Amino acid sequence: MGGGRLQIPKPLTDPENEKELCKERVLSMYHISGVCAMMPLEDGGDVDSRLKVWGLANTRVVDASIFPFEPRANILATVFAVAEKAAGIINQDLN
Repeated sequence: MGGGRLQIPKPLTDPENEKELCKERVLSMYHISGVCAMMPLEDGGDVDSRLKVWGLANTRVVDASIFPFEPRANILATVFAVAEKAAGIINQDLN
């Protein structure tokens, strides 16, 4: 970060040196999402449309991990919308 040139400490001819350099220097600028996608189970989804985890009773996921794809913008407002929708779904299920 900061625009300067990074020096490579070891030659990158060895795959182990490449792995070590990646662990030290590579970082993500994206928000982690999509690891528990809301999709049908047969399509590889983990969460149903009522935010319940497939195959588990009374377990819901209410965060960015339910997005089936990586949003292009900051995810904060979308996560707030998911949380608000989840509150309504849970309220319906309890009443």
